[in-house]
Amino acid sequence: MLFVAWLYHQIFHCCRRIDRVLFAPDKNSDSGVPVSSLPWLWVGAKYPDGVTIEYTNELNDNIYFGAHVTTEWLNEVFEVADVTWRYLDPKTLEEIDFPSSGFVIDDPKPTDSENKTDAADPGKDHTE
Repeated sequence: MLFVAWLYHQIFHCCRRIDRVLFAPDKNSDSGVPVSSLPWLWVGAKYPDGVTIEYTNELNDNIYFGAHVTTEWLNEVFEVADVTWRYLDPKTLEEIDFPSSGFVIDDPKPTDSENKTDAADPGKDHTE
């Protein structure tokens, strides 16, 4: 009898876990950073054996304005070691080694103080 109760308990919890996975609401993957603001189109890790694995989607989901993305940070987040991080430059479309200094993800939207200084100079960008 205990076996039947244990079996029922296991099946019940397994079904609940499957139900949560299959019918859970989608995670909001919008991190607030538009892809057009990122300094890469693609990011991947090249392993010593020559295999390259892409991490673009996972990385883009973890990015926020003000983030400083370095190779050390990437190694910690993705729990990898002894890899060469590479990215695809959106301007030149070249695959380049990730810079050791990394990237800071800046907000391209002007702040209120920038808007005030632009409004104070009526001749700025004015052509006749």
